[in-house]
Amino acid sequence: MATTLPLPKTMKAWKYSANGTPREALSLDPAYAIAEPKEAEILVKIEYCALNPVGAVTIATIPSIMRKCPAVPEIDFSGTVAAIGPKAPIGFSVATKICGSFTVACNRKGYGALAEYAIISEATAGFSRVPEGVTMEEAAGLTCTGQTAVLMCEKAGPALKAASVY
Repeated sequence: MATTLPLPKTMKAWKYSANGTPREALSLDPAYAIAEPKEAEILVKIEYCALNPVGAVTIATIPSIMRKCPAVPEIDFSGTVAAIGPKAPIGFSVATKICGSFTVACNRKGYGALAEYAIISEATAGFSRVPEGVTMEEAAGLTCTGQTAVLMCEKAGPALKAASVY
């Protein structure tokens, strides 16, 4: 593993094993294991996680026999590349600021953004560099959450013709 950032062995992560509301089902694990990136994977130090209705729906509805237990919820994030596997995507190196969104299918495999670190790859998440002039806080909402907001504005049509979302 290539890295220049110091990496702990464990992290804090919100996890769930049973269905319910986030308040009922989530618990904070102060010693959740941090995985090392394999082959084409990237380990991201999560800076911001955008809370999304998808997370609450996933926790409430997907039976434990259809997902890994425990699982870390939420899909949208921004963070810094902490480590990369030997075949990680070109253009991403340690300390690169990125934002992205896990696929819902990966969320069922236990992957999620509501933790201090997350493993991503091109197969598990859509991600890119944080655009210049965008804060890390803003970047966490650019993916699924941001696309939903833009779609809703487009659907509102003429009512928002002169408005700006930026």
